[in-house]
Amino acid sequence: MRSFLRVLPVVVGTAVSAAHAQSTITLFGTEYSVVRINYSDAIRVPRIIPSLPLVPFIESEGLQWIGDNKLLLSADDVNDAGGPTNENWIIEATLAEENCVITGIASFRVVLTQLVASTGYDLNPTGVTFNPSTRGLGAGGNVVVAWGDGRLLGFSADPAQQGVQLDFPVGSGCGTVGGIECSLDLTSRNNNLEDVVFAPVGDNGAFFTINQDQPTIERWDAVTGAFVGEFPVGFALPGGTPLFDAKGITYSTNSTRLPAALQRSDGVLIVAFDDGFPGLQAFALDGTLLGTEVLTVDGTAGGIARLDVDGCPEQLHLESLSVDPATGRLFLSNQGSLTLCNYLWVLTPVTHSCGTCAPCAADFNQDGGVDGADVASFFPEWENSGGCADVNQDGGVDGADIEAFFLTWEAGGC
Repeated sequence: MRSFLRVLPVVVGTAVSAAHAQSTITLFGTEYSVVRINYSDAIRVPRIIPSLPLVPFIESEGLQWIGDNKLLLSADDVNDAGGPTNENWIIEATLAEENCVITGIASFRVVLTQLVASTGYDLNPTGVTFNPSTRGLGAGGNVVVAWGDGRLLGFSADPAQQGVQLDFPVGSGCGTVGGIECSLDLTSRNNNLEDVVFAPVGDNGAFFTINQDQPTIERWDAVTGAFVGEFPVGFALPGGTPLFDAKGITYSTNSTRLPAALQRSDGVLIVAFDDGFPGLQAFALDGTLLGTEVLTVDGTAGGIARLDVDGCPEQLHLESLSVDPATGRLFLSNQGSLTLCNYLWVLTPVTHSCGTCAPCAADFNQDGGVDGADVASFFPEWENSGGCADVNQDGGVDGADIEAFFLTWEAGGC
């Protein structure tokens, strides 16, 4: 398969920016502790031409949790803001954690980069996700990129195949050609694609996308590319003026670590809004609104942000978000600019503590009894490969842990 992107060797960097603790915030009925990371300080990316100096990673538009304390971040159109480079990037960043607290970005590697071609951007990542399933575009844990003109493209996540474009339709051999003709083309309904997230739902899995022009959340079959349906997003400003500037979307499988209002058997979608009236909305997969959170103190446009922006003149300018269902952590990315406000907020439920699995797996929720609630707590942890689901303590989370759990649960204890 031919790559139509310019490829760098795998580059690993170390962070120079620590996290700054902030006050807590309550969202959807759950209290979170908050830390803020300046990702442009932490990530200095190499250039395609090695002799050129490193430059800060700025204006992140895409964000995706991929497990093991790792995030994908993408930058789009960085030179539009007068930046020092004509390159865009997708970065894999590893977070540092100490005593259950995120303390900064420990390291990173460049996943994709390119130079601006004469006809425009080769890499135009308005959003990024990955497909951990066995079917559809990007299957096998590979990267799927939202192109701003309304296309989804898959790329290998294997460092040995950096920049290699994947087939679409899968098995067609189209990746040997490369380019937009191998994309999942959404332009019949969406030519202002703002973000994308994969969800392991239905027979084939699905991509949920934001159409900023409508504005709607759209659902696409991950295997066939067929349009499945859509529903509107947005909320009203005081006085009734509608706000529709949806920017980021994420999906989480069901987890007891999520706010109770967001727990659904088939998972939840969360959308971020920006442009002076930042907020979050949560939806069931059928479009049912589960909750709205306005992120200005007084609930007005341009008001003081509920997250510490450290004096940023643009206040809060959310572009993307993601969720770790195993811990309930919520990640929010500020777009920032060439020199200011390139922030990543990490919100951790205050009830979260690591290394405190139940001494006896039968009482999985540690409420002092053994009943159906323990089964309900165990399976989300197991589905998300959480450490406490390794009941047989063999270092992995698989079917053997289900068997081990039920042996102790049916016995009523250890």
